[in-house]
Amino acid sequence: MIRPVVGVQNTFGIVRAWLGAVVAFGLAASSAHGSGPMHESWVPDGSDWVVHIDAKRLSQSDTLQPIFDALAASGLGASLADMGIDPRLDLLTITMFGTITRGPNQRGETTTMLVGGPALRSAIYEHVESHNGYTLMLPKAWQAQGRNIDAWTLEGMSVHIALLPFQPAASAPDSHELVAVLSDNSQRLQACIETLLVEREPASPARPAASPAPKSDGEPGSILDGCRPPEGSVIFAIARNLNQAHPPLTSGVLASAESMVAHLGYREEAGELTVFAGMELLGHEAADVDGIVSSLNHMIEYWGDRIGELSRSQPRMIAMLPLIDACDVSQEGRVVRLHLERIAVTREPATEHEDRPSLATGSEQPSPSPGGP
Repeated sequence: MIRPVVGVQNTFGIVRAWLGAVVAFGLAASSAHGSGPMHESWVPDGSDWVVHIDAKRLSQSDTLQPIFDALAASGLGASLADMGIDPRLDLLTITMFGTITRGPNQRGETTTMLVGGPALRSAIYEHVESHNGYTLMLPKAWQAQGRNIDAWTLEGMSVHIALLPFQPAASAPDSHELVAVLSDNSQRLQACIETLLVEREPASPARPAASPAPKSDGEPGSILDGCRPPEGSVIFAIARNLNQAHPPLTSGVLASAESMVAHLGYREEAGELTVFAGMELLGHEAADVDGIVSSLNHMIEYWGDRIGELSRSQPRMIAMLPLIDACDVSQEGRVVRLHLERIAVTREPATEHEDRPSLATGSEQPSPSPGGP
């Protein structure tokens, strides 16, 4: 199970991986378009943090390996590995959200929604079986009309898992995509299932599209209000109320923050690949804002030195130093910003029929015969 501590602590862990990731993006020459956008309707009001990763787009170039290495070394990667899931092969998108722990009687919650194919189904089944999962009872109406929803609770653990088909509007009619929902709150799990079922059924005069429920005064709204991932983003993270966490977060930068929003992505324009990243952090009233700036600058220096070391065995890495040098940290009052946008040096694109692992199965796709199909 992806533990609650993973979500908030790894928000900054993923951000730290950016500067290593730009090396991979700089070497990639993928022509892929964004194929794993964040479904904003999945994120409930009142969430304190969200992390979204477009794993499909990341996986479409072999040279993106460093970003997956960084994720695999994090708590998120370890949790997925424990479930037998390889994000490079088994997943299309990862969306995590939850609330922070505010005290012994206000425990935080974590929910993770994984979109993938048949390999994801196999991994979930094996994980449930190995942890003595038992069937979680759901409303009978949800199983009508062949909705094929499986749900379990893992024995001895406050972990609830659901698996159901997923067919977004942009997918092919014969799409075999699935959504696995994992949550430490059974009510949140069922709310996620209900959201997915509504999205699978197009609105009609008889069943109009659902409208957001009205909020009472003082009730927290959506963390995404007024904040969207820039087009082309492959990682997006946002967090608020960080200074209310008890005990304080172990990351010094996060512990100094009231809120944070960050993104990393790339786009192609006129045959050129542009890498972009940004982070905006609001320090709390007692924060050492100068210390935050210093920490981010040290991070940039570290990756500059690291790339210099790698270039000894991989000479083309030296071309990535301009990307690191383009990272700019600025401060305005309690707000600290990190900004990067630069055209990257790219390699020749992979051949059209180069063998690549399949996201759904992890197997290599067969090359076409010389005579064509």
